[in-house]
Parts: sequence; C-alpha cells; structure tokens
Amino acid sequence: MCNAIVRSPIRWERQPDGRYRFWGQVPETDSLYIDLIDRTSVESREVSAGVVLDYDAEGRVVGIDIDHASQTVDLLRLELQAPHMAVERTVA
Repeated sequence: MCNAIVRSPIRWERQPDGRYRFWGQVPETDSLYIDLIDRTSVESREVSAGVVLDYDAEGRVVGIDIDHASQTVDLLRLELQAPHMAVERTVA
C-alpha cells in the first residue's frame, strides 16, 4: 500500500529535516493512509471504527489508516498542524 501512495500521493511535503511525508488514498479499499514517519510498522490497532494506527517497534505512531475515506474525510483539503508550524494546502 505504501508504495502506491508514494507513486501517486494526494499530497506530499518536504519536512525541515529533508525527509518527505506523503498522503494518499487507496481506491481499491477506499482507504486514506497518512505516513507520519519513515519507520517500519510492527503493530496496528483499530482505535475507533475504521481508524487504524500503525506503530513501530518502540511504540511510536508511524501511520494512520482511515477506511471509507471518501465518505468520512474531505480529500480535497488536508491540514497539518503542529506546535511549531501550521500548514494548509488545497489539492487541485
């Protein structure tokens, strides 16, 4: 799934440390996967109906998978907010 998102992301951005973050939708499953950090997922937990968090070996969240994304998320507008920055981009 991650390779498909990197090849055809809904949105991507370069982070201050030079790494890239990708957002993408998987049409076959109508899932939106948000890759938070370039680390291997070793565990996944459904935290609410249709929302799965992926964790690395140290227990850090590395990705978010949202089922039925086209019905629950505005895919044309994605926002990122962090304590040290706020970014908003509209997807054309």
